[in-house]
Amino acid sequence: MRPAAVRIRSSDNEASASVHFRIGHLRLSFSSHELDVGAGGTVTVTTELPVNATETVFIKDKAGATRRTLVNSLPRTSGVYNDVWDGKDNAGTNLVHGEYFVLATVVTQDPVTYTLDLTNTGGVRRPDTDPVTSEFHLSYPEVFSPYEGEFAEFTFDLDEPSEVDLKVYQNNPNEPERRLLVKEPLPMGSRSLVWDGTDDNGALMSKALSGLENWTIFYVYSLSDNCILVYGERPEVTALEVDPVYFSPVDKDYPSGLELAYSISKTSNVVISIQNSQGNVVKTMSLGSQSPGSHSVYWDGRTNGGELTDSGRCRIGIQLTDSLGNTSLVRYALFVLYY
Repeated sequence: MRPAAVRIRSSDNEASASVHFRIGHLRLSFSSHELDVGAGGTVTVTTELPVNATETVFIKDKAGATRRTLVNSLPRTSGVYNDVWDGKDNAGTNLVHGEYFVLATVVTQDPVTYTLDLTNTGGVRRPDTDPVTSEFHLSYPEVFSPYEGEFAEFTFDLDEPSEVDLKVYQNNPNEPERRLLVKEPLPMGSRSLVWDGTDDNGALMSKALSGLENWTIFYVYSLSDNCILVYGERPEVTALEVDPVYFSPVDKDYPSGLELAYSISKTSNVVISIQNSQGNVVKTMSLGSQSPGSHSVYWDGRTNGGELTDSGRCRIGIQLTDSLGNTSLVRYALFVLYY
């Protein structure tokens, strides 16, 4: 672990300084840097105190708000202490998917206050995560035909919890047209992500479809040394299909309309949005809370205002939100609307 930045201030708060303390003066370590709160997991936070002191150990979110106090101004003699965190806040509620940071403050008998905060030690891009030569082995689909329901599924492995960038571009790699993951915190293990072939506005990226491995940006970033990634309760759209892919709202063969069939991983509120060929949302359906499993809904081709949607290539998206506020990644499917 790199040296830790520590703030020191006197007991009268009149003076302060920023210094560096190395391992052995005041140290935090963890049994794991990820916590599966959905499975009832825990992480042990170990503090090594070099002197007798009053200690506070607390956990903050990415916005800097304190979400849990593990140890609150507790007098401790020099030694090693283990405190267990279960991924809950001070009210006993599971925290949502994301990065959380463990800090320790000690007040010595002098008295002098030390705060150990390693929050700014992360964000380092791991060695060479080029999409072709990457040690993380990003794989590409052999068949990619989005209007036939054959989407691109990216797969990759993470050997530790990390932040992931996954983007697709057609012209300038510094200005990717589709941002699938942007510094998305993910736990270690095998991961997959489905892409429908469109840019952020819903337009088909035909150039990228012809050779996806040449148009993909894939980077993996380290988490901060004091970061614990909470995961395990985020809902997921596990399947999505539209029928028919070529749909006419006035076609008598489909009196109920376009069918969207989908499956969800846990009880969640479901919101479906439909974009026209210009990328504008023309219809939003808030379906309320639905149980895990398979569901379907029909769309008659009309906008929120009751008008028929213009013909063209369209995109339908679905997103889930559970009772804690965890949100799924949006999953999309494509169809062509005609008259």
